[in-house]
Amino acid sequence: PQAHFINVRSMEILKAEVPRVYKGIVDQMPNVEEWEGFNFGGSVLSSSRFSSSASSSSGVTAGGLRGGRRLGRVIHPVREPLKVGQSGDAILVPHNETIIESNLNAKHDNADIVSTCRPAHLAQNKFVSLLLDEARRRLDELHKDDANKGNGNLALEDSISDEYLRYDEEVTHISESKDFPSQQPIIVIETSKGKTYHTRYLVAADGVHSPTRKHYHIPMNGEASIQDLINVHFRTNEALSKLLMGNSTTNPTSPISLNERNGENHQAMLHFIYNSKLVGVFVCHDGKNGDWVLQIPFFPPFQTMDDFTEEKVRGMIWAGLGIHPTNDNIASTINSNDEYRFDILSLRPWTMSSLVAQKYVNDSNTVVLAGDAAHAFPPAGGFG
Repeated sequence: PQAHFINVRSMEILKAEVPRVYKGIVDQMPNVEEWEGFNFGGSVLSSSRFSSSASSSSGVTAGGLRGGRRLGRVIHPVREPLKVGQSGDAILVPHNETIIESNLNAKHDNADIVSTCRPAHLAQNKFVSLLLDEARRRLDELHKDDANKGNGNLALEDSISDEYLRYDEEVTHISESKDFPSQQPIIVIETSKGKTYHTRYLVAADGVHSPTRKHYHIPMNGEASIQDLINVHFRTNEALSKLLMGNSTTNPTSPISLNERNGENHQAMLHFIYNSKLVGVFVCHDGKNGDWVLQIPFFPPFQTMDDFTEEKVRGMIWAGLGIHPTNDNIASTINSNDEYRFDILSLRPWTMSSLVAQKYVNDSNTVVLAGDAAHAFPPAGGFG
């Protein structure tokens, strides 16, 4: 998973243009209680009632697990569509319950809604799967429509689908053929699957490192490196997932009260962690199914990926989750035989940037840049 937050305007477009994808997002995304908040503290399991003195052999203290102190929590008004006059800003908690409820709901009961849509939270890989399924469905409909008109066979063969819908195929080379000087040049595209395509027009949505943009020597303006981070994708086992998504004051399967949402709720979209072993951000993509990403700031050239071995990163994850063994050797004392486990699925660096292409079309107006190829924004707010 990479991006995960889909803003209201994007949801409006999806609802209007690809309603099946919109419905798929709504059906597949986690319950809003899991992602309406951001937590700040010593660990994912931090508590505002943390006490280091009343501990037991199980690792439990008077304030919950030994996860450090909760520094703060904010919740966002995302349960219902925003109303005219209602602020969309996050609300710092704990707060007076009346103030919180009025900001979230009651104060604007009689106002019109700003949009019929709410923002969404779904991992990008799942979102892409929904888009791919919709593209295949539409291609199938087009083919059946042609068949009914006598222009083709009724059934859409896989070979035909692969020919018209290409996925997991990378552009490796672009050139132009000028065999006919009186006409526009033909764009020749070569791909990682050894195929060659010819076209007069091209929409290039080939990512922030766009080979197409580079081929046409279109520069990017802005800040190329705001921050360097390492993304660690990991998956927790069932026992650890239940622990992380539970609540220190109630049964995890019971409804969460307003007070619990505000104070002792461990569930959050983002966990900003500050302790002696880790400063980083945990992104909870799907906590109940154990899908997490840890973002670790790192500082090249003073650090390289070789500095972040799997053993070191594993220890940082344990420290950030708030499950501390009895000695400092975190990586070796929590192992595959223990109740709580996780698997590291990938460990990759990336650079946050803020860039815009100097122009969105090439000189002959035959190539249009789109998406990250045209503008690379930080991911905050679903604008990445």
